[in-house]
Amino acid sequence: IQHPALPTTESTLSLFETIKELNERPSNDHDDDDDDDDNADDADDEDADDDDDH
Repeated sequence: IQHPALPTTESTLSLFETIKELNERPSNDHDDDDDDDDNADDADDEDADDDDDH
């Protein structure tokens, strides 16, 4: 008899399958956050470029 708190082979494999499915699915929330960060970085880069031009 297995202890209920310990994961079984079946539950572990099921977890791996779920992780694979989630990794294959596009993450809209995460992408939106990245876009905001990228835009902020781009603005910083543009400022740096402007300074180089002058």
